[in-house]
Amino acid sequence: MAEKKSSMPSVPMLKMTAVIAVIIVALTLGFSWFTGSSLLYVFEEVQTQATIVKANVPDKPDNLFFALEYTECAGVTESINLGKKSLEVKAPQLLRDIRRCLSKITVGATVPVGITTRKQRFGSTKEGKISQVGPCEIPLLPTRLSLPDEVRCPWM
Repeated sequence: MAEKKSSMPSVPMLKMTAVIAVIIVALTLGFSWFTGSSLLYVFEEVQTQATIVKANVPDKPDNLFFALEYTECAGVTESINLGKKSLEVKAPQLLRDIRRCLSKITVGATVPVGITTRKQRFGSTKEGKISQVGPCEIPLLPTRLSLPDEVRCPWM
């Protein structure tokens, strides 16, 4: 007597397909997390105003800082680290150009500031990086925030 074949796939085949699907999803999310792609984040460009103030970073006396106080959020100061005060000969030309551009802006001047924000799609974590100060492009330089108690800017 001939056996009748079922049109349903076998249980091991279904398990293997499910495992492969989970691996593909995990690899995709892992890759996008490491690369910071927009699969996990929402990016937004924010324009605001800030006043240039004297930088006060006592724990790094050998470094040069450029500080801004945001007009939208009183008391919030962000200091941009421009590296050692005396640049070495092998310092990147881009850093030299940024320093030269920022040196033209005087303390007390109010300038437009461009900030790129990144918010997690599956959480509430939000962070921002300064991308432009006045006419100067500021790519990926480290910054330090000084926040008074419970004061936050809208993009933070």
